[in-house]
Amino acid sequence: MIWQAIDKINRLARNGAPNKALQAAYNELMEAVQKGNEKAVEVAINEQSRYVAERITRTEMARAWADGFIAKMKKDADIVAVKFKLSSRHPGFDICDMYAKADMYGLGAGIYPKDKLPPLPVHPHCLCRYVEVIEGEVDMQQQRDQVREAGDKWLNSLPESRRAQVLGRKGLKAWEAGEDWQGYMRGYAGLREAESRLQMYKPVELSEKTITDKYQSPKGTIKEFQTRKVETATYDIHVSENVNLKPKMLAEVNRQINKCIDLLDVRNKEELPKIVIASNDDLNDALGSYMACENKLYINSETLHRKAYEKYLTTLENPASKNPLMTMLHEMIHWQDARKYVAEFGEITNPREYLEYIIAKHKKNVDELVKNGYNIKKVSDYAFDMAFKFRYDEVMTEYRVMRLLR
Repeated sequence: MIWQAIDKINRLARNGAPNKALQAAYNELMEAVQKGNEKAVEVAINEQSRYVAERITRTEMARAWADGFIAKMKKDADIVAVKFKLSSRHPGFDICDMYAKADMYGLGAGIYPKDKLPPLPVHPHCLCRYVEVIEGEVDMQQQRDQVREAGDKWLNSLPESRRAQVLGRKGLKAWEAGEDWQGYMRGYAGLREAESRLQMYKPVELSEKTITDKYQSPKGTIKEFQTRKVETATYDIHVSENVNLKPKMLAEVNRQINKCIDLLDVRNKEELPKIVIASNDDLNDALGSYMACENKLYINSETLHRKAYEKYLTTLENPASKNPLMTMLHEMIHWQDARKYVAEFGEITNPREYLEYIIAKHKKNVDELVKNGYNIKKVSDYAFDMAFKFRYDEVMTEYRVMRLLR
């Protein structure tokens, strides 16, 4: 009986040891112990320690490998996407099979954009891996978000027993009734931009010289505060003395600017705006703002705490996007509109005149959308409110944010 139980423990350790089954095996050992065999206690302890150590080692090795891959991927512009590769030693059928076989973004089975990756390791004992997809190997113009549809298609290709294995009986019933599989898939944590623990952030070094800045809210309230230039920033970034700028926050603002440059196909980086990172109080609770006459973009420091900001965005009922890039992209679109005006008419010296121009320009675009039956409410609550205030520039900015971050 003792050796049978030990054999069960060994097999369970190799296969990922479900807790209930492992407990049952130990119970059998304890029965043997109660009959006077003290050796069984030692065997049980050793086997438990071996199983736990093996699980931790495998999982941490997989996580360390993923950290190295992600750190390299982020620095290599030639890597445009990532393929999720199922391990040949994968112990059983689970969510990893979906990650490897479903075409979530129209790039091919198991291929994901760099900022929409399944996490690795997916679960304890996971030995799956990422594979680089180099520019030219896939047409990134075909990228589109079809996560739910791809998951549905994959599930439909499975027999019912397999569906129940990954969704659970309750989840299978809900999915068959039309609910989204993402709320029931076992082990599913969403697809997002992966972060490497190996990532080294630039230190924050500020200039000694302070500059007085004044921010005027849409309601006319003026806040005055002191700023310093961030000497270690990639771009022209200044920070309010009311903000404790951390290296990770500086990395985040640089990441957001780089992503906006890519999305908006910015060619001339010399025209990029001066970025001012300000506190919530400095900006009178605004998340961001762009001043066309000064070519200055204000960004609320709260938007640079990515996880906290992501969580905040999930509480909004109808935003243009729940991507934490949303605010920076919104203001950068305003910047791009202004630079197009400057290229055609010269520098912006009269803010009211420029505002009237940009509102009139975008009114034509909004009218065209409405004429074609488009419901502005679908863009965002903010866009809907701005439409009633005749701020068609804001409506179209929200519309473009929604389209770009879809």
